[in-house]
Amino acid sequence: MSRFIYISALIGIFFTTQVVGQESIYLANGNRSTGKLVGATHDKVKISVSRPDKVIDYYLRRENVMLAFNEAGQHIVIADLSPDPAKATQQITDFNRAIARKKAYDIIIRANPAKAFPGLISYESDDVINYQTQSGAAASINKREVAVVLYRNGQHKLLTKTAEIVPVLKRTHPEVQKLAMLKIPAQKGRPAPKGKVPVKKELAINVPAPPPAGVAKTTKPTLTEEEYKMYRTKSLQTVDEFVGYLNKIANEEAEEGDKETAIKEALKLFLPDAMIEVTSLKNPGVRRIKIKEYLTRLKMNVYGRVAIEWNEIQYVKELKKEADGSYYGVISGQQTFIGYSANGKDVLYTDVTEKDVNVKLESYKKTIEGKDEDGWKVLLGNIGVSSSN
Repeated sequence: MSRFIYISALIGIFFTTQVVGQESIYLANGNRSTGKLVGATHDKVKISVSRPDKVIDYYLRRENVMLAFNEAGQHIVIADLSPDPAKATQQITDFNRAIARKKAYDIIIRANPAKAFPGLISYESDDVINYQTQSGAAASINKREVAVVLYRNGQHKLLTKTAEIVPVLKRTHPEVQKLAMLKIPAQKGRPAPKGKVPVKKELAINVPAPPPAGVAKTTKPTLTEEEYKMYRTKSLQTVDEFVGYLNKIANEEAEEGDKETAIKEALKLFLPDAMIEVTSLKNPGVRRIKIKEYLTRLKMNVYGRVAIEWNEIQYVKELKKEADGSYYGVISGQQTFIGYSANGKDVLYTDVTEKDVNVKLESYKKTIEGKDEDGWKVLLGNIGVSSSN
């Protein structure tokens, strides 16, 4: 039976923390070399390196080379080349002739379980990747869960050892091929996520009651249409920022001081009296605790590794101006919590809950060049559980 050649016509990959966007060769010893794969013998591959004054060709044994990337952002698994030198060389020639096509989405490939999904990456730190889903919702994933990032501009990033990435790429190959052909849909508003049921209960949004009759109302500023859109988006991003802090706080490898800093920064996102509803195996049902207590418990978690993700982040109650002049709304998101054993691989606990986050947009006065102007601040309030799996 003929061997299958695995060539992925998509985007690229990265090594350690470096984004790579050129012809690259990844070796079995973990090193990366710039160069172009140009041919093969029965036991070796031929690599060409261009210098300003000349071209240098050299050979490496096949077992010492794992992956190669071309200028089009495509990659090839060396172990899947035909053992026949002529056929292998033809496969490499076809690989190098590939035409670069701009992709609509970045492709993020999870390591365990192996899964590829599309997104428009908006922010990356050492710990998390923030991205926009196909539906336009804000989402986030801890980098420790990611094996490969294939950027839509042809660059790539490997986030774990090359030897561990090869089987992941092969398992996700069909998904990646489909994702590479996706087109960004026309924006028609934010659709409701599949399978989600609208919030059935009214959450405590803590909207102040209107002033008693006879008491003069204080004039408060009103958002312009453009400001409303801007702060609507900023509110979603604030939830996304909170998720990033959750993963920093739960990171067992982080320094104690860094975790405390993350807790302090996360608390700045919330109203002082904000509460969160939590669930657990030991204590059936839903309990309400203060945000600070929740974050402190998260820092002291007993798991070897924790991964927290929020997906399908969207408004279920749009921002609306109330009697006190502030705007209030509710944002929903699906939280996945996974607790791993000491080896960081075996899952000890996992749950998926639908969270509802109260949002308050309040005005304040700021002085710019001696002139008073209105500013707005996004604050998160109570976080409730609408459903749990």
